Amino acid sequence: MAIEARHYIRNRILISVDLFGHDRLNLTAEKNWTIANIYTEVCDYLAIPESRLFGLAKKLDYGFVFLNPEIRLSALEKKSPSRHMSFFLPRNKNKYSLSKASELAENAGAGVILIYLRVRYYVPNQCLRGRVVRHLYYEQLQLNVLNYGLLCSDEIYFQLAAFSIKLYLLTRRNSKCYKSKLEVDGNNVKLSDHFPQFMIDNYGSDYLYDNIPSLLAPLKGQGRESVEWRFIRLASEQSSDFNLHLYPVSLSDLSHLNNSVSNTTSSTTSLLSSPINLIRRSHSGRSSILKTSGKGTFWLGIGPNGFEFHEEDEGKRITHLNNLPWVKIDKLSRRHSIFLIHFNSGRKMTLYTGSSQEARHLFILSSQLHEHQTIAHLSSQQSARQLEQQDRLQYNESYVYSEGEVVAGDRLHGNPDVTKGDKLLVETSESPLFPRIAVSPSRDASDSGVVRDEELSQKQEHRQSAYI
Repeated sequence: MAIEARHYIRNRILISVDLFGHDRLNLTAEKNWTIANIYTEVCDYLAIPESRLFGLAKKLDYGFVFLNPEIRLSALEKKSPSRHMSFFLPRNKNKYSLSKASELAENAGAGVILIYLRVRYYVPNQCLRGRVVRHLYYEQLQLNVLNYGLLCSDEIYFQLAAFSIKLYLLTRRNSKCYKSKLEVDGNNVKLSDHFPQFMIDNYGSDYLYDNIPSLLAPLKGQGRESVEWRFIRLASEQSSDFNLHLYPVSLSDLSHLNNSVSNTTSSTTSLLSSPINLIRRSHSGRSSILKTSGKGTFWLGIGPNGFEFHEEDEGKRITHLNNLPWVKIDKLSRRHSIFLIHFNSGRKMTLYTGSSQEARHLFILSSQLHEHQTIAHLSSQQSARQLEQQDRLQYNESYVYSEGEVVAGDRLHGNPDVTKGDKLLVETSESPLFPRIAVSPSRDASDSGVVRDEELSQKQEHRQSAYI
């Protein structure tokens, strides 16, 4: 269809989709196509269901911004700040070649729109279904490990690098070009693909290459899926926690800081390099939640369990400060370039961003992620109950004791009797990290869930809120 090589038509747009930094999928699309059409093409190519887990995003200075599926490509073409001409796709030879793409670009008189396939909603590990979905989720976590610079033990980075190198070697050995055993050296293994740059600077290339065999020794005989799963679990633990979005924000109003700067300089301080110079103590009570040093950039993490707060230290490493689970949040709102987190206690935390677009993106992403996590949690509960019922039926011929209790392995079930009906199933307790979304009849649609921009009035355009 759109991904096959064919003659160029002038009313088509060239689209290049970055697939987690490893491959590029090059498409030609009609100008009246939407982002949803491109996402369908990407899912068909990767042979995965059209899940909300992933999404298409554009890369800006403050991070990845996920695109509205209803946006037309023609509008995106006009707003695109830059174009990129980079074509490579080793997976399929039927896609555009470099010469073909250059020819199309010359005929079109315009560049190529570059968008990125990334994980939109980080989820608990048990919600990952399907081998391809888990592999793509692994690729996203690998990018986070290499780029986030989170402050955790070096042992974790060494273990994650061992998993990554093992998967890389398994992939190379399974290819047609590499049948013999590969040597671990600079010709076969590129350190920057598996270690963050600060690890390479601290330990040196020679030391890392010399110790890679000892790191891979415990993984001997393990398959690809097993190693991928171990990487995902380790990268999602509380001690490492790379399964989250990170966006730079500030605890102080940047507009007042910029106004105090001398007028002799024409350049303005960007958000990524703006330090936090003060924390105002007010009724919001944020100083009791966050104890920052005030020396580095403040980062807001949005993950499956809620918000996480980080601060960049002098060594450009991001240090974890505190967590804020969904259960402690009453609602989210935004006003102009301000993102507000309202607590159940009535207090609030005010986070300043560089523009109203950034605040709007944080508001929408956080609201949608919470809704997605609640649905995923309820689905996992239903799956757990179904597995429990199947397990009970499997042992329904077990030995029955005089008291009416059935022993099935390590589980204790009740005999199907009305007097002992409470023992039939093991109850699944509600996790405090996934509260249910209850919509009060007195609240309108703009006070719960995700607020659509189309449903907002002109007055609500500058202020949005979502109850958690």
